[in-house]
Amino acid sequence: MGRHAIETYTRQITDKNRRLSTIYEAIESGKLEIDNINHRLKQLKDDMDELEKGKRALEYKMHNTEVQHIDFNTVKRYVKKLRPLLSKGTIAERRNFISSFVERIIIKYPEIEIQFTIPNQVTKKKASMVVL
Repeated sequence: MGRHAIETYTRQITDKNRRLSTIYEAIESGKLEIDNINHRLKQLKDDMDELEKGKRALEYKMHNTEVQHIDFNTVKRYVKKLRPLLSKGTIAERRNFISSFVERIIIKYPEIEIQFTIPNQVTKKKASMVVL
């Protein structure tokens, strides 16, 4: 997931740089006048800034993600602790509670990957991923 997304950002940034270079070459050769393309240059630069921000945020998240491998018995203990809490409230309230920290569940039989975020006061790391 993360590496593929970073590669996508990198390809898009490279494409935007190529477009900017083409415009700059056209201006330098006299084929275009700068007054006619100011808006397009600004738009390309803004797009590149947004792509760079997205790429950096994703890289940061990947770098600060802790992968934990847990076994079935550990999951059972977690379920046992959460069951009383989840038995109260409506289905919508339970779903909202779970979705407040579970970001994604990926099933690749026979493995299940749960990506979640839980603030941890000790390590200051927020993102975690559990592979069952």
